[in-house]
Amino acid sequence: VMLCYDRLAKELARHVEKPDDASYPVWVSLTEGSGFPPPENGVTLHLEIPKDRIAFISTEKWSAVLDYRYVPKDEKDAKKHREMLEACGISDAKAMMSNFYPEIKREIIASWPRVFETEGLAKELCFGLTWELRKEWLVKTELPSQTE
Repeated sequence: VMLCYDRLAKELARHVEKPDDASYPVWVSLTEGSGFPPPENGVTLHLEIPKDRIAFISTEKWSAVLDYRYVPKDEKDAKKHREMLEACGISDAKAMMSNFYPEIKREIIASWPRVFETEGLAKELCFGLTWELRKEWLVKTELPSQTE
């Protein structure tokens, strides 16, 4: 799974300027109720992050990446990829876990930056990624008793 997060961080650096001391991004929910609920005794932060400091990814495409799947450009591309896998008698996950299909593995990994293709997606279907949280971006803090 670290391969997925490493690739995501590398690609995010192409979309949002990365501070020198950052390694991995901070994940943010874009709408109220999306994302994970805060843990018991957790705090919810409401932020206004400048557009040049945040990038968006598709939750559906990110799930595919975490499953080591190919992220197709479109349905035609998906069909072509499926047919190639069927011809080889393997799945994306098997290709990723094996040393016998380096070309397929490279093709799968090369498709992962498409998680950043979110045009037309509702905010509920996306996550936000930023490298840092700044005090001046904080709008409101909710304690657990305020969210129940």
